[in-house]
Amino acid sequence: RSNYKYMYDKFVRMKFGMRKISLIKYSDIREFYNYLINDLSFRPNSLEIIHSLLHPTFTLAVRDGYIRCNPSDGLKGDIKKSHCWEKPQRHALTEAEQAAFVQFVSTSPIYSHWMPLFTFLLGTGCRIGETIGLRWNDCDFENNEIFINHNVIYRFRDYDGWRFRLTTPKTNAGNRVVPMLSEVREALLQERENQKRFKLKSPTIDGYSNFVFLNREQNLHNPMTINRAIKRIIRDHNRDEVKLAEKEKREPLLIRDFSVHNLRHTFCTRFCENETNLKVVLAEDSEMLDEVVVVGYGTQKKGNLTGAIASIKSDEILTTTHSSLAQNLQGKVAGLQIRQQSGEPGSFDNMISIRGFGTPLYVIDGIPRDGSGEFQRLNPTDIESISILKDASAAIYGLNAANGVILVTT
Repeated sequence: RSNYKYMYDKFVRMKFGMRKISLIKYSDIREFYNYLINDLSFRPNSLEIIHSLLHPTFTLAVRDGYIRCNPSDGLKGDIKKSHCWEKPQRHALTEAEQAAFVQFVSTSPIYSHWMPLFTFLLGTGCRIGETIGLRWNDCDFENNEIFINHNVIYRFRDYDGWRFRLTTPKTNAGNRVVPMLSEVREALLQERENQKRFKLKSPTIDGYSNFVFLNREQNLHNPMTINRAIKRIIRDHNRDEVKLAEKEKREPLLIRDFSVHNLRHTFCTRFCENETNLKVVLAEDSEMLDEVVVVGYGTQKKGNLTGAIASIKSDEILTTTHSSLAQNLQGKVAGLQIRQQSGEPGSFDNMISIRGFGTPLYVIDGIPRDGSGEFQRLNPTDIESISILKDASAAIYGLNAANGVILVTT
């Protein structure tokens, strides 16, 4: 939450926050996104945060009747295409990479002081904010348990600059108890011994003190500093490994570039590789399971569906009034994107797509139709339900359904 607030205050508030929402157009937001990318060197993850702030805001404005369509619909996909963006895939270290990394750090006179921190990250799967915010009060050495109930972030605010700040987990699931493995226990005890030996005193942050991981300046570790240390470790390891491999006449085992967050992925990967009895708990939404949804080959209970299908009933369609059925659906169906092409009265020229692909196939009462004109002219009061088939569920209609299917039952 703090990160979203920081990004809004820093980049959005003065650009869009002071403008009337009804005057903001698609081209305005696209120009803003291009400015963030070209002038401020935004990467995909950062732009995703900005988009996740703006898009739901405009969606709410559509539902409240302040604007007729969401000007940010389809924009994220367009930006990705125009900038040839692929969201970077985070990877886990292989077993060989992890062993080489641990061996190098633990035996290095330069980097060995980082070993307790890396052991904790690899042995718990905790996020970096949870790790640097860990206190001795959260460690139960008697029962070998670690209590995770807060994060520490490093953020800038106009009135007090860069500071460590305490935050709570995004969801209740973030509050949890993590088993303390023997390696983690040993690393924590080693860190506590180091604090005693060097007489380190913990700082106080938002009323919290007694932190576990401290640097030489008796402050918390900055995540950016940790990532810089990892880069230096990889650089030095790979340099030494190339020389050793050449001497031993073998292929070098090089460690790929990674950030501290990849250690969380590495923990999860090692866990899945060694634990065959995984248990997954699903929460039932009993309210929706008996809802009947129209699909290409009849009807099914929503609880039995395995494909990506969205459905909307007549009473939901009629919550807004518009001459065009497409505008009545604006913001009500996940994955259905509607963009108004013309403001001319009586015009039914809306661009409709499913998940940003091309024109879908329209099937009205079992009969395929050409184009969206007939669909948009339907009287909403005559409609019983509309189903959107988004994936392989549409395969029954053949090649014409490559962009999805909109099924209408009157």
